[in-house]
Amino acid sequence: MDKPISLRRFDNTYYHLDTDTTNTMSGTVQQAGAKLEEVKQKVEAAAPAGTAEKLSGVALYSRFAFAGAVCCSLTHGGLTPVDV
Repeated sequence: MDKPISLRRFDNTYYHLDTDTTNTMSGTVQQAGAKLEEVKQKVEAAAPAGTAEKLSGVALYSRFAFAGAVCCSLTHGGLTPVDV
């Protein structure tokens, strides 16, 4: 076992961290990464091939414009009566 790591805060409070705890935490992170990769593969397998639609040009900017218009109208509609 390695020497524990000691940390001191500005108010002279000491915290000790065992290196065994660090190894356990890194193992947990690796397990979470493996589970995430498994879920990613399941999602990719469930999606039919070639269905990803890449928007560009007018189609892309028209969606952005519509989203902006909806957000602005809701904000304006909600806050203008408060201002008046």
